[in-house]
Amino acid sequence: GLEFERIFLECDDGGTVGMDKVQVDKAQRKPEDDKPIVLIFPSMRSNTYTAKIQTQCTAYLEAGYQDIFVCNYRGKCNTPLKTLKFSAPYGADNDVHTFVDYVVRCYGGERKILLNGSSMGALFIMDYLSGSGRFPVPEQVLGGVVHSVVWNVGVFYTDHILYTTIAKPQALSQKKYLLGRKKGAEYVGGMTLEKLGRNEMEELSALSLEDSQEFQVFIETLLRHDIHDGFKVKDAVDYAHKTSPSQKVGAIKRPLIIINADDDPSALISEIDIKKIESDLNICLWLFKTGGHLGYIKQMFPRVESFINEVVTECSDIISSSEAGV
Repeated sequence: GLEFERIFLECDDGGTVGMDKVQVDKAQRKPEDDKPIVLIFPSMRSNTYTAKIQTQCTAYLEAGYQDIFVCNYRGKCNTPLKTLKFSAPYGADNDVHTFVDYVVRCYGGERKILLNGSSMGALFIMDYLSGSGRFPVPEQVLGGVVHSVVWNVGVFYTDHILYTTIAKPQALSQKKYLLGRKKGAEYVGGMTLEKLGRNEMEELSALSLEDSQEFQVFIETLLRHDIHDGFKVKDAVDYAHKTSPSQKVGAIKRPLIIINADDDPSALISEIDIKKIESDLNICLWLFKTGGHLGYIKQMFPRVESFINEVVTECSDIISSSEAGV
């Protein structure tokens, strides 16, 4: 398997993120290094050591990319959780900035950077590239490739609980939301690191707004925290609308290739505003008939194989070969 070097980075607000660099044998390194540095932002349930990320790192290596980093979020993949601050998507700009700034400084600002993200990682990248946060996108960042974008969902992460609020009209009319709740979490007396611990998430489950005590805690937590300078929300639904990827279209400041599948249950194609995307000269949307959410299965037997890594590296080459745009 692949070997990684772990690097802990301190965010401006005191939070910690974990960066894992793929180790490449010196004998295998090519003297010419014209490929950009790749920063991979995993989905909610992935990290450096999950199969999806490992195979993607391998695909990048085989495509000639030599400097690859996996960016692990606060409290994930043995990264300590030191702050109650939101880290996604408002607050995630701090995390993405921390990763990018480290690479810029580490390589003297001479190398270009390409961002790769899936699902929640895609949301982080779209938020960052839209420039809606506190941190400007440095010139070293060429652009990004993201897939399995959930278009009308706002996700945020606090106290190591991930909440997902669906901001599409049919969900609002049914007053149904998806809430990811931590195993063994205690809500009495408010949310604290000691009470929550650091176990893995439970599967997402649908909860009714009227009957959900957890959702009320969700709203209280949302409104209690200082999410972002000058960023105000009325409630959880308003937050989801303002932070969803669909709201970033038209504001993306670097070339971005977006990959979605028609059969993705978490990202309905009907939710994509094609005309709005067509008017954004920095966005290129690739739609596949099949692929599901994160799957993109090419072959089931004798072993499961996915074609997404081939597509992602091809798209990365497109971004890398043209700094003028997609």
